[in-house]
Amino acid sequence: MTDEKTTGAWLVHHAQKLASVDGAGRLDNITYAGKAIVLLSALSESDRSSDIDHVKLEAIAAGCKIHKKTELPALLQALEKQKLIDLGKQGGCSVLGITTETALTHGARIFQASNPTQEELATITFAEQTSVAPMKKAEAAQFITQACGIATADSDEFLELTTSTGLIDKEGRNEAETVYFNGNIFRRDYATRAALILGSLSPPEQSKVKEVDDKITKSGCLELPGVKTVLGEALWGKLHAIGYFDQITVENDKEAILYVARPASFSKYGNALVDDALDLAKIFTASLTYGMTRSAHGRGRITMITALMRKLISGQWVGPATAIGQDYQILELRRVVELQRDQGNMYKMRLLKKEIGNIALAAISTGMASEATLSLSGASITRFAGPEKTRYAARKIQIPQSKRETRDILDMLRTGA
Repeated sequence: MTDEKTTGAWLVHHAQKLASVDGAGRLDNITYAGKAIVLLSALSESDRSSDIDHVKLEAIAAGCKIHKKTELPALLQALEKQKLIDLGKQGGCSVLGITTETALTHGARIFQASNPTQEELATITFAEQTSVAPMKKAEAAQFITQACGIATADSDEFLELTTSTGLIDKEGRNEAETVYFNGNIFRRDYATRAALILGSLSPPEQSKVKEVDDKITKSGCLELPGVKTVLGEALWGKLHAIGYFDQITVENDKEAILYVARPASFSKYGNALVDDALDLAKIFTASLTYGMTRSAHGRGRITMITALMRKLISGQWVGPATAIGQDYQILELRRVVELQRDQGNMYKMRLLKKEIGNIALAAISTGMASEATLSLSGASITRFAGPEKTRYAARKIQIPQSKRETRDILDMLRTGA
């Protein structure tokens, strides 16, 4: 049985996967609770209460991809029932100080209060187990029957549901060899699992992976083309598919920029699944990287990132600068930062979620993004795709040989041999 924070993280993970799936109505309670977490996080500030008017509330909902008429009212009522917000007479709301971790906890409670089905509960338990180690078909069927309460006669249907919706991945040439896993397997105990993977590779492949690992250690992240140059397409494909590396995509109106980091880069306490369940620290770090590497001095290029971050984390305003009004739009929508116009096109900024700032600072302080060269062309960052979304998209187009190699690595993780 997972704790509430971990359950909340899986609810967000599952809800994001289900958002792009038709015909998954039997998992509606998961979608409902996952969206409640995202909304609560967006409404709240770390250490203070906030009052949000009707117009801003609907804008926040839109930024979270929550429909203001069909979804927002029910979610607000659920949050009010949990005494997390007070709904105002004019359509706005007041929110008590909530952190990302407490949002996950409250979301888990909303999920439990929605009377989830045994099947919905089982998707959480099974996802957690397959993030500890991959499972072969027979082992998985036994687990979901004994630990998840799914009837033996329904186990195949349950496995099909979880894999067809993308909640769980599977690989296998036939039923006996099918292995079930998910992309969060390297978010905990990274060093041990990385050692297993390296031990399964040939000496030349080990040398290539070590070269990339060393470069990431020094610079924090690398552009994807450079990583592929060292590893080659096949080795990159199989390592990315199982989540050994994180590929983070930042998009603006002109292009998509790809770079590579380690799965545990955005973790405070050794569980990156929980610490950055909403990808907020990744978005923050990507935006700061742009400010450090591509923004011109005249518009507010970041030159003293640690000092800037400490000022933000202490609750102070930074700026004014033109760049602030352009480079942090995603962070505004997700309520990581608040912007305030100063004069002309110049804005000031303050941090609303200090715990996200602390994770981003830790990542940057160990090299993450500090030396990366992102070839952004000056347009504002308007979209972001996190590691799990890009990993899952890549798995869909893997060539057969890469899939087989992926299976071999997953088996290595499963057995520990």
